[in-house]
Amino acid sequence: MASLPVMKSPEGYLVLARKHRPADFGGVLGQPQAAGLLQNAVAQKRVAHAYLFTGPRGVGKTTVARILAKALNCAKGPTPEPCGECPSCVEIAASASLDVLEMDAASHTGVDNIREVIIDTVRLLPNRDRRKIFIIDEAHMLSQAAFNALLKTLEEPPPHVVFILATTEASKIPATIGSRCQRLRFKPISPESLAQCLSDVARKESLKAEPEALAVIARAAEGSLRDALGILDQARSFCDGPVSAGGVREMLGYLGREMLEGLASALLRRDGKALALALQAIYEDGAEPAQALRELRSLMEDIYLRKIGAKFGDTLPISDPPGVEIRMVSPNFLAFILRKLNAALAELRLGDSPRLVLDLALFGALEGGLDVENWVSRLEALEKGWGARKQGSGDAPAIVPPAPTPDPQPPASLDEAGLLARLVAAVAQDKASLAHAIEKAELRENGEGYRLVFSRIFDLEQAKRSQDAIAERLSALLGRPVSLTIEQGAQDGSRKAEGGKRETENIPPPPAASSLPSPAANDPAMKEAMRVFGGRLKVTKKSS
Repeated sequence: MASLPVMKSPEGYLVLARKHRPADFGGVLGQPQAAGLLQNAVAQKRVAHAYLFTGPRGVGKTTVARILAKALNCAKGPTPEPCGECPSCVEIAASASLDVLEMDAASHTGVDNIREVIIDTVRLLPNRDRRKIFIIDEAHMLSQAAFNALLKTLEEPPPHVVFILATTEASKIPATIGSRCQRLRFKPISPESLAQCLSDVARKESLKAEPEALAVIARAAEGSLRDALGILDQARSFCDGPVSAGGVREMLGYLGREMLEGLASALLRRDGKALALALQAIYEDGAEPAQALRELRSLMEDIYLRKIGAKFGDTLPISDPPGVEIRMVSPNFLAFILRKLNAALAELRLGDSPRLVLDLALFGALEGGLDVENWVSRLEALEKGWGARKQGSGDAPAIVPPAPTPDPQPPASLDEAGLLARLVAAVAQDKASLAHAIEKAELRENGEGYRLVFSRIFDLEQAKRSQDAIAERLSALLGRPVSLTIEQGAQDGSRKAEGGKRETENIPPPPAASSLPSPAANDPAMKEAMRVFGGRLKVTKKSS
C-alpha cells in the first residue's frame, strides 16, 4: 500500500494512521467501487461538479477526496494515477495547497463560515492548478442557513470548481443538497482485510505482533482503518515487547478469554449459581458492564450463526464453551439471549445502574429461556398433530414429551411428600420461582401417573406453562417415564377415587366436544388446540 509523503513532527515521530495513508486510488483499502468509479471519471473526463461521500468514520472518505484532488491537479494530469511528486501533489498531501481548500464543518457550522471559505472565493480562478476544489468534512454538521447559502453555488458552480462533501450521517444532508451531488457510498472494511493491512504495516515498521492480537484489533476497530492503526499504535507503546493478544485485550478493557467463556457456559447451561460466580469475577476484575455485554453478544452471535449454519465471510473460529456442546443448544434459546443482550445494551444508555442492567438481563435470560423453549416445543407438537389429522389418520396422536433418560441409580421408594421435596429441589436448579410455586402444591399418585394439585390459581398457571419440564424432572427422579397432570383442588391430603369428580371451583374443565357450538365444535384444529392449551371455546358473531 503506497503512502503519502508527509512532514514529520519536530520530534520525528508520525502516527501510523498518517504515515501509512494511501497515496493513490490503488492503495485505498476496501473501497473498490468508489475508487474505480472516480478513476474512470478522471480517465474519461467526466468528473462531476459535486460529490457526496457517505460512510462510517475512518474508512477513507477524506483520503479519497484528496487523491481525487491530486488526480485533477497533478502536473501530469488530469490522470487517474497522480505522480505524487509534483508540487501540486505534494502540497495536497500536506493539506497546504492554495487551490484545494478543506473545511471541517464540525467546527465551522455557520453561514459566515460558508461565505468566508466558499462563496467569496468560488468565483476566483485557481492560483496555479487547473481546478479549485472544496472539501467539506462532516458536512451534516452545517446549519440550515449554511446549507441554504451553499445551495445556489452548488447548483450552478463555475466550470473550474469541484465540491466534495463527506459525511458519516447521510440522512442529515438536506435533499436539496444531496440531489445536486453524485453520491458514493463507502463501506466498513472487513476484519480480515483490516488484519491483513495491520500485518503489512507491522512488517514495514519492524514491529512484532501476534496474528491473534492483530485479529483482536481488527474486530475492535469495527470496520475503521484509522481506528485499527490507532489501536496498533497504542498497543506498540502499551505492550512490553511484541504486541500480544492478551496485552491488547487488557489495554482495551476486554474480558479475559476464560472469564468470557465461563460467563457464556453458565448462561447456556442455565446454571444460576455459576452465572452469579462469573459475574462476581467480572466485577472484581473491574470490567465495564457495557463491555461485558458487547463481548458476550459477539460470542453468542458467533455461536448462533454456527448453530444455524449461516456464515457471513470468514468468522474467527471459536470452540465450545466449557461444559457446553453447541449442537445441544436450541437456536430459539440463542436468539432469545441475543434479544435480551441487545435490549440491555439499549437500556444502558438510559439507566444509571449498569450492574443492575447486566444482572437483570442475564438472570432474566435464565428465567425466560426455558419458557420460550417449552412453548416452541408445544407448538411444534400441535403442528404435527394437525398434520396427522389432515392425512386422514383419525384422531391426532397424544402429545407426549420425549421420555427422559433415567438416572443411572434410581432412588429408593419415597412417599409422596418426600418425592415432592426431591422434585422441588430438582426444579430449583433451572427455575427458582417455579420451584417455589410447586412447593405449595400436593403430589398425589394415581393408577397411571401423578397429579400436582394447587390451591392458588397463580401457582397453577405458572406450573402449567412448564408442565413438560416438571414431568421430565419427575420421571428422572423415579427412573422411569411417568405422566403428570396439573389441576386445582383442595389440599386436604385425601385421595380421590379414580374417575371421581375433579374440584374445579375457579377453573372449569374443558367442555366436551359434543357440547361445543357447531360447526366450530367439530373442527379438528379447534379440538386439538383445546386439548393442548385447555379452556373453553367461545363463538361470537360479528354484527353487520
